[in-house]
Amino acid sequence: VVLRLANTVAAVCLGARAPPSTEGGAEVSLAPCGSPSTHFERPGEGNGAIRLASQAGKCLGVSGANLKDLEVVDCDPQSEQQAFRLTKGNKGLLKWSHGESKCFDTENGRVDAGNKMVLKDCVFWPEKTSQQFVVEDVPKPSKVRDLEQREAKNITGPSLYCVSLMLFWTYEVDMLRSHLAKKVGIFACDDWAVYSNQTVELAPGTQNSVMAGSLKAKIGGKYHTALNTPVFRRFWWQLIKDGKAWKHDWIVKMDPDAVFFPDRLKEMLANEYPPKGSPNAAVWLNNCQLGLHGPIEVFTTEALGIYQDRVADCDEVAKKHGQEDVYLDRCFTALGVVKVDALNLLLESEWACNERPSSSSDMPPCYDRQVSFHPFKTVKSYFFCHDRAAKMSWRRPLYINSVAPSKRNHHHA
Repeated sequence: VVLRLANTVAAVCLGARAPPSTEGGAEVSLAPCGSPSTHFERPGEGNGAIRLASQAGKCLGVSGANLKDLEVVDCDPQSEQQAFRLTKGNKGLLKWSHGESKCFDTENGRVDAGNKMVLKDCVFWPEKTSQQFVVEDVPKPSKVRDLEQREAKNITGPSLYCVSLMLFWTYEVDMLRSHLAKKVGIFACDDWAVYSNQTVELAPGTQNSVMAGSLKAKIGGKYHTALNTPVFRRFWWQLIKDGKAWKHDWIVKMDPDAVFFPDRLKEMLANEYPPKGSPNAAVWLNNCQLGLHGPIEVFTTEALGIYQDRVADCDEVAKKHGQEDVYLDRCFTALGVVKVDALNLLLESEWACNERPSSSSDMPPCYDRQVSFHPFKTVKSYFFCHDRAAKMSWRRPLYINSVAPSKRNHHHA
């Protein structure tokens, strides 16, 4: 099971690392739910030990001269320091059975991943967010299960989970409604989700997913762009929490004003990673030799899993980089996720990556062999580009192109 904080937006759970053999017990702290460090075994009812599922014979125990510290120790069924219970069965306060009203809490009262857990006085009312837990089953490996189902149905090629963030007060609503009506862009993927912080009807009976918090971002930085890293940090956590992503091979984040062809991406991936189109490893695709650009962001579910487990390692990256695409680039680099240059993922206007515009309007040439084109901020211009691109065909198979735009290759245009 996992012991999740019951009242937080991000999926944060009780976590513990097994101690190195040469050292004392490791400390107990909050961690992103889904990390192996958050998997425990506990009695179904009443008091009992909380055992680490990842290492036999290891349990959580009370320690320290003041009996407030928590650590990983050798299991001892007779030890009073290893007996805990939830006050309401499968939810409530996680209480030390032999303490005088002592409960699990974070040392500093914060509820984000990485904060140390200790015992503090139980707060029964009003409910304290850092003390309220709920027991949940560890999710089964849904990706493996889904792959088996796809093979049984004879579905080939990589599976894409495509998502967009929608600013509900802007033109993006009409854009996404038009895409859904014609089943293009993210709506042509194996599964999709549109997130916003307000419910909007995209089609009769179809609404977006809702995430908490404001979506507005300040404008700043060297290029006077949106400083939206905090927004997208919440966006990625909501996607992780919702769980649909784990059934697929690749995650694709698209801006609503980018013309996107999932079939081209599938062909590229299937040819690059035969036979199923997935490297079965943590990989992200870089779309610009100058650094990742946000209109299309593509990475494997394994990369998402590493992000989920170690997002706290990117806290300093987030402070330094206000633009979400720069943040994701630097975060994946810090986490050791493998970067693959795929410079034919995106063709932009205005020389954004040394490509060349095809007309005085600075719009990218939609007849080129690219996975996506950006930007097209009206429904009319979007489908003018889409329909022109859809008419194109090539005999040679599509592979990842890691060669930067230059005079030699006509700047990819």
